[in-house]
Amino acid sequence: MTFFTRFNARLFTLAAAFALTAAIAAAPFAAAQAAQPPAFAAPATPAPDTAALAAITPAKYPDADHVIVDSATFTRYAADGSSRTHDTTLYKVLTEKGRRELRTRSFSYNAFYENFQIASVRILKPDGTAVSVDIAANSKEMIDRSMMGANIYDPNDKVVSLALPALVVGDAVEIVFDRTVKHSYMANTFFDLP
Repeated sequence: MTFFTRFNARLFTLAAAFALTAAIAAAPFAAAQAAQPPAFAAPATPAPDTAALAAITPAKYPDADHVIVDSATFTRYAADGSSRTHDTTLYKVLTEKGRRELRTRSFSYNAFYENFQIASVRILKPDGTAVSVDIAANSKEMIDRSMMGANIYDPNDKVVSLALPALVVGDAVEIVFDRTVKHSYMANTFFDLP
């Protein structure tokens, strides 16, 4: 089975969130499928609309430091709970605080159950130019230490940190990642958290 969700800052409403939740909850998760979800070609990422990005300003969103301009998640899963996800998110930096918040992004996963890879990162300048970020030079994978205070340690809990030092106010940043769930936390159950 395949799910595709798209979040757009201009169109998202609370009613849409409830409708999306109801649609996902009602989906037939136990449909007969192959043991592993088949590979899929990642959907083409459309070129961001520079006019739409330019229209997102601090004056239009006075209480926001950064906004999610667009977010799309494409997931294919199998009856055994394994899945493959392709996620694209586009952020726009509105203030210095927003730049500080977005200059480092973190992604968590459990290496026993999942594989995780940042596929691409682009910084989109206000003039429309796109600057690709060197993922190998600007990312680091480490063991998640957040639970050590509770005396819980799992060397499979990983965090991938991505640094975006060249980000400035007015830029947009597009982050694309792929996550593969090798086997589900609970047998024959699809489980996904963003």
